[in-house]
Amino acid sequence: MLGNSGRLSGRVRWAAAAAVLLTLTGCGEKAGPPVSDAMKHTVRSLVASDVEAEAAVNATLRECARKAGWTRELGVTLPGGSPLLHGFTSVFRNAKEAEDIGYRVLIREPQSSVDLPEDMNLKIYGADPEASAGDGTLQVRVELEPGGTVVSEPATGCLAEARTAVYGSVEDHIRLSNVINRVLNSGSNRAQSRFLGVLGDVRNEYSSCMKGRGYDIGVMQVERWVSQNMKPYRDAGEKPSGEELRLASADGTCQEQVQLAQKLDDAYFEVAGDWVNKHESDLLALAEKKKQAHERALAVLSSTEGKQP
Repeated sequence: MLGNSGRLSGRVRWAAAAAVLLTLTGCGEKAGPPVSDAMKHTVRSLVASDVEAEAAVNATLRECARKAGWTRELGVTLPGGSPLLHGFTSVFRNAKEAEDIGYRVLIREPQSSVDLPEDMNLKIYGADPEASAGDGTLQVRVELEPGGTVVSEPATGCLAEARTAVYGSVEDHIRLSNVINRVLNSGSNRAQSRFLGVLGDVRNEYSSCMKGRGYDIGVMQVERWVSQNMKPYRDAGEKPSGEELRLASADGTCQEQVQLAQKLDDAYFEVAGDWVNKHESDLLALAEKKKQAHERALAVLSSTEGKQP
């Protein structure tokens, strides 16, 4: 999304403690009803980042800003990687995914955009001091769950226009961009002991695999090792290279060998099955909206190809 560094928020910070909690076990939550393979695929697809959609929003935003008279660059960023059902960072399904994504801690912080004049901020981001809303802006407000969290975004300006062009409406952008929070809240916080149990089960096999590739690093310890031994060297959207690429290849290969991602997903669905099944129609509808947004994004990117700096 726009206006952030591309790094994951505090909702997954508990995962950093996993390396020192691998011995924890527990019954955790009672398993929910079985989830069909089709619904598992739907949920995974909903939480996966759509880089093309965000790139199309950025491209449309820049074009609209130019038409409004702003000729300088805007501080927009790409997603920092695909969120996962369990909330852990740096879990890969295979070596290729690891080689493509790498480690977020090695992505340089984006440069901040220049402060916009008030009138230009109005045109681009939709801040409207004349609006009647209590916070001084005209907003689209969406209640994510009945009686639950309300999320708002600007209803006017280039940003709202760009999101509408890709997602169909500002409301749909809010629902799709916040589905990851609903998914994580539905099971991740309640399944921590199960996730840690999975890490304990695969620890020895993973470590042996990594040592065979020249790295004495344990399961879920790679990103911490990277942050202690390497410095950020690439921008968001750049592919890993050099030592990061070699390490990511080994890490992804060993995770695939022990089926880490699959086992963590299974643990999530065991706990969150009741929530997933209860919200099946809503999740299916959102998945269709996300598919349509992706198709619009491809069309936007095709039409703007060669126009962007």
